[in-house]
Amino acid sequence: MPDRSHLKPWLQTYKAGNDTKPATYIFTSLGCPYECIFCSIWPQHDKKYYLRKIESVVDELRQLDDYNVVRFADANTIVNAGFIHSLFDRIKEEGIKKTFIMDIRFDTAVRHPELIEKLAEAGLRVVICGFESFREQELKNYNKKSSAKYIEEAIEIFHRNHIMLRGNYIVPNDYSEDDFRALADYSGSHKVVYAGYTILTPMPGTVLHKDIRDQIIDFDLSKYNFFNCVLKTKLPVEKFYENVGNLWKIKIGKDII
Repeated sequence: MPDRSHLKPWLQTYKAGNDTKPATYIFTSLGCPYECIFCSIWPQHDKKYYLRKIESVVDELRQLDDYNVVRFADANTIVNAGFIHSLFDRIKEEGIKKTFIMDIRFDTAVRHPELIEKLAEAGLRVVICGFESFREQELKNYNKKSSAKYIEEAIEIFHRNHIMLRGNYIVPNDYSEDDFRALADYSGSHKVVYAGYTILTPMPGTVLHKDIRDQIIDFDLSKYNFFNCVLKTKLPVEKFYENVGNLWKIKIGKDII
């Protein structure tokens, strides 16, 4: 178990967003059974996926009296739905009251809407969801193993349960002006509380890096941050960044986006 007593002097700085209460991280698993080409997590764990024992997770949660917000730091919190059902049955039995943040795939929400409802009732308030793309071919290229047709249904499920949803999109280096307009139209009509846009980056240790290493034009690792493009762009690079920046501006008034 992590010894969080060392953080006591700085406890009030550990906050998520605008929340006034301290937040902490917890893992219920390591690895990921999915094999998205842009992710280094599953190669690091040799494609294996490990779950903690439920009582171990519950024991750690019992020790978090100083923390109101608990961020599940799993690559995907819901891989084994039965495990999460049982875990949150125990959380309820123990009377553990927290605000939870999780990473959940959009197709998982569609397959298990009853579990999303259960988690919301138990305190799930924020979900980070990798939409990645609105195009089926791009999702196939990323080996996402899901369909964009589920995104809209997943958004509705999360909104229905009063869960703040962040939906993240990947911006490929070969996008044209037309591609940027299409993505902007899609994200603007599929509204989440917060939309994020990250540039496709061949991170070392990923299948993507191995497959396109000969196309990389910038090997400065400080640029490997999802906001610098280290591949040649189809548009002039200044115009590419201008279009990426404009995506982050898609928000009108108090609309969720």
